[in-house]
Amino acid sequence: MLPLHPEPVARATRAGAAAIALMALTTVHHVYGAIVYATPWRHHVALPAGLAVLVIGASLAVLRRRPGTRAGRIAFWTAVAAIALFPVVFIGLFEGGYNHVLKDVLYFAGTPAVTMQRLFPPPTYEMPNDVFFEVTGVLQFVLGAVTAHLLYRSLRGTTRPHADRATPRASDRKASARRALADGMGLDVTALRLRLHRLRANLEACTRRCLEERRETSSPAAQSPSERKGAQR
Repeated sequence: MLPLHPEPVARATRAGAAAIALMALTTVHHVYGAIVYATPWRHHVALPAGLAVLVIGASLAVLRRRPGTRAGRIAFWTAVAAIALFPVVFIGLFEGGYNHVLKDVLYFAGTPAVTMQRLFPPPTYEMPNDVFFEVTGVLQFVLGAVTAHLLYRSLRGTTRPHADRATPRASDRKASARRALADGMGLDVTALRLRLHRLRANLEACTRRCLEERRETSSPAAQSPSERKGAQR
């Protein structure tokens, strides 16, 4: 199983962040609707939204820590499936697109009430009469579209030619080596960089001191009279 390049890993992380933001938005939207319209059954969205956040967050954590392993690739596709199914399709497309965008467009376009009730039967649906409820409902579609775009870009990064993926770039090999060294020392990559920076600074300072001491001892002013006479002969 081929390792993932850094690009799709970073893009999947951005898609996951957008999906988690969408889950927060839809939770606020449904809790508000449950209060305003006295429909406590709207609270049911909080549970699957929370589960989606847990699955996406855990998958991305494994992916970022082990991007070049089988576990990292499984985590990548798990995150992709979780983001596509619930945040993008169910919340973004259905809840935001059908339940609010299409409903609002038809309502303000003057669609007959009979048709509206057939397409959006009460009490499951409410006709537009609350600005915050409708705005947050439409924003679900917008954020769902952003999440879908980021997810598509992360998937595009996994479709490079076989030869290109099979031969890791030098920068990828260096990054993997740094991660392996950091794991072996019980550090994260940032702490390892700081330690190497201090070590390099100390080594450069020591080298400069040694060179300066050597120049001072080899200069004519630092030589004894007998050493200068021997050098002149």
